[in-house]
Amino acid sequence: MAESAKARKLPKAAWVIPIVLLLALVVLTALFGARFYTILGNNALEGGDLVSARRAYSRSIRMSTFFGNADARVNALRKLIEVEAQLGLETSVERCRQLRALLEKTGAEDEEIAEVIGREAWLLAKSGRTEMATVCARDATKLDEECPNALHALGLVSLANENDMKAVEYFERAIYSAKQRNSGHLAEHFFARALAEIRIDNFRRAQRDLELAVESGKTDRRTWQLLVKCYIKLQELSKALNAAERAIHQDEGFSAMYFNAASVLLAQGEFAAALQMLEKPQAKKADFTEAGITYAVSCHCNGIFDKARRFYARGYPADPEFAALAYSLTLLENAEAEIDVPMEWPETARGRFFFRAVTGEYDDIAASDFIALADLKEISEERYAAQLDELGLGYLAQEEGLPVAWEELMFALGARLACIGRTAHAKELLERVARSQKYFYWCYPLSLWYSARLEQK
Repeated sequence: MAESAKARKLPKAAWVIPIVLLLALVVLTALFGARFYTILGNNALEGGDLVSARRAYSRSIRMSTFFGNADARVNALRKLIEVEAQLGLETSVERCRQLRALLEKTGAEDEEIAEVIGREAWLLAKSGRTEMATVCARDATKLDEECPNALHALGLVSLANENDMKAVEYFERAIYSAKQRNSGHLAEHFFARALAEIRIDNFRRAQRDLELAVESGKTDRRTWQLLVKCYIKLQELSKALNAAERAIHQDEGFSAMYFNAASVLLAQGEFAAALQMLEKPQAKKADFTEAGITYAVSCHCNGIFDKARRFYARGYPADPEFAALAYSLTLLENAEAEIDVPMEWPETARGRFFFRAVTGEYDDIAASDFIALADLKEISEERYAAQLDELGLGYLAQEEGLPVAWEELMFALGARLACIGRTAHAKELLERVARSQKYFYWCYPLSLWYSARLEQK
């Protein structure tokens, strides 16, 4: 009977181990569960998987909320805000409000609360809700006058209101404050100041800020695009090409950057290398209309006129006047008797001039007289207008709001004269275009090509 009683007690003792294990699991989950999911989120974020990172941080928040772990919840909310901001989700603003309420409840420092309010203001400004952003930013600066996030938000609001100088001032304060505190988002502050400086044509300082943004870890596509643009504006083509190649090395699928690199190579007179760049498989995935003209110009500068015509037609919507002009020039190269362009010539002053130039109406205008017009415009508007009328070009001064790019007009006439054998006048016009170093015009590399070909004759 003693043995049977002992046997009856064993099942009760057997329940102790599972209960202890379950309690241990609960304790471990309470202590480390939220941290585990936060670590998973961090790993996903480092790997660039924003969706998985968001999922992990959300689970960390739910777990820390359930077990009352305020510190873990604050940490996960901070991470989630940044991930959702990168994903462009509106929920990031609501997360800021949740974090603010949690910090206020736990008695956090004013500076820490201001940082979160400022981040909310920043996100609101970025999404175009400038009035709400201004209110939030002012609330943040009441708690912390030099809150970097709030100053950044006020800079974005100033940009939206086209007060570019004020925006530069706000971003400068944000940068200084962020450096003093060793806080995050420094790269974003540099990038934002660069945007404001580009708006006021301060490309040198914008270039420096974009370089600092890259050094601070901001290497997204838009940063590279603007950095290459600044280098080109500053006539630093070698640096522009280097930046474009670095961007491509980092992101081989960045199809637009292949065209940036090709544009720089064209401006350097490296026509074969430019076409080779655009023949790469990744470049052929580009789906913007300007790509058609860049590819057409590359073909044109390599003497592949049939293919150039196809791509001028494809890129026509990006620049109708230039596409029609360049298409016509390829017909002249093939000794076509008649300029038959399968596209409409736009009824603009630029379009009218291109059409008349390429069809020979201005063949008798001396190159020196035409070049003198560009210089005369800077001296006397009255004499300039009178000279235009005398040469039959009065319509160029009559169209309001259309700045005449004399480099393009000289190219149109110079290329036409080069095609019909008027070498001396053509060289004079085309060399003036090449000396202008206006790399952003498609006519610039074509001027180099026509000039080089004239030298060989």
